[in-house]
Amino acid sequence: MFVYEFENVSKITSVQVSESVDIIKKRLHNFGLDAQINQNRDKSLSINIKANDLDYERVSALILNQGKLEFWELYNADKFYALVNDIESMGEEKTKSDSIVDLLFSRVMPPSYQDGAVIFQAKVEDTAKVNALLNNKDSKYILPSAYSNFKYLWGIPDNGYLPLYTAKSNRNNRPALTGECIISASQEYGPTGRSVISITMNEYGGLRWEKIQVKLIQIIHA
Repeated sequence: MFVYEFENVSKITSVQVSESVDIIKKRLHNFGLDAQINQNRDKSLSINIKANDLDYERVSALILNQGKLEFWELYNADKFYALVNDIESMGEEKTKSDSIVDLLFSRVMPPSYQDGAVIFQAKVEDTAKVNALLNNKDSKYILPSAYSNFKYLWGIPDNGYLPLYTAKSNRNNRPALTGECIISASQEYGPTGRSVISITMNEYGGLRWEKIQVKLIQIIHA
């Protein structure tokens, strides 16, 4: 059972409470979680989730997420697989890292598109076990010091599977850009008819974005 209270509860209207309930239900539903949400007299929310194996930290993050927009640089999946190959070629010296890799790959499947940033896909119900393996202290042995600052990011569910990305982080765990740099954003349609988001950034955001793109081009043509 999760119980959450709103900040500045005296200023929260019943409409805002209902909207929050709908958002939380949708988030939990997207991750395959069946939840019953009740509003208490003090406007707090009691959330009862039915699940056999629950990742409490992840569920709490889903509920408390305020929808902040962040831009993270991603590692190409090829780099991840190269690290795994290095581990498998280490010979007989090994160890815990091998069992972690074996357990991990028994829970995941390769992405549908190989040449990209998606490392692999996992079933929604397996994300708790995958997170535990990825964040196990022994798994740090697998990665060289060059990858000491990174974070795993799950994507949007698709047919019961979630894509996993590895983002470049730093000591302060800050993204390359945040939504604070955005002046305006609107939905438009691209040449193929698919929805796209048009974003206008402030001067700092524009310069930072340009540096990121230049760096990306240099990597591609290296």
